[in-house]
Amino acid sequence: SISIVSANYTKIGRLVSISMYITITATSTAQVEIGGLPFPPVGSNAYAVSPVNHNGSAGTPLFRVQPASTVGIGINYNNTNVTFASLNNSIFITSVTYFTTA
Repeated sequence: SISIVSANYTKIGRLVSISMYITITATSTAQVEIGGLPFPPVGSNAYAVSPVNHNGSAGTPLFRVQPASTVGIGINYNNTNVTFASLNNSIFITSVTYFTTA
């Protein structure tokens, strides 16, 4: 599961910035996705590379804002989607910025 330690967002015009501190504790083979964005993103996959404090060593994390239809964030390592099991007992502290249609 994903536990949100803290999260907040700021929206200025169509620009949305989200700051988050999350923990992942799960052994599922499902792809990691963080849902519940405050506003739907514009267009198709928009990669948001941001400074990330991560306690794992699987590679450099890349947070991908999903298309507007899914309204979520996926986590990639080295251009590969990752599972909960591969990030079990991980901590992420990061921010993601994207554009919205709203």
